[in-house]
Amino acid sequence: LLWNMYGSFFSHFYMSAWNIFDFIVVVVSFLSMVFQDIPGMGILRLFRAFRVFRLAKRVRSLQTIILGALYSIPGVINASAVLMLVMGIFAIMGVEFFREEFPEFFGDFMTAMLSLLQVATMDSWCSQIARVLITSRDGPLATLAAAVYFTSYVFVAGIFLM
Repeated sequence: LLWNMYGSFFSHFYMSAWNIFDFIVVVVSFLSMVFQDIPGMGILRLFRAFRVFRLAKRVRSLQTIILGALYSIPGVINASAVLMLVMGIFAIMGVEFFREEFPEFFGDFMTAMLSLLQVATMDSWCSQIARVLITSRDGPLATLAAAVYFTSYVFVAGIFLM
């Protein structure tokens, strides 16, 4: 860093945003070594990992990948908004169907949203939520309704997560 500052005679050094970023990262790293008692200083040292993004300016294929990821952000936001709407609808239905018997999963709207997020991400949803709700229902119609509820939600949520 000092070599770069000296080579550009200090004036051109500060014209590049990457050089300023490097300077801040190095200063924070030195400060975190000197002042170890300040909370959060060690975390700021993690910003050194972002220096790898400097390669995106030089490596054309990496630049293409990063730009593709950046251009896809609006579409991902739209799909996430629609998924949240679908989750909200299914959460309201889940609270109405399962609130009395399973308040730990569908006691209120936010608990139901969390349970449906677990189902959408396939995080132990079958063994922890769906199997318990489906097998403990009274009567074949209630069991079928719970099964249809979960399979239709997994199908719809899976479309938006792809």
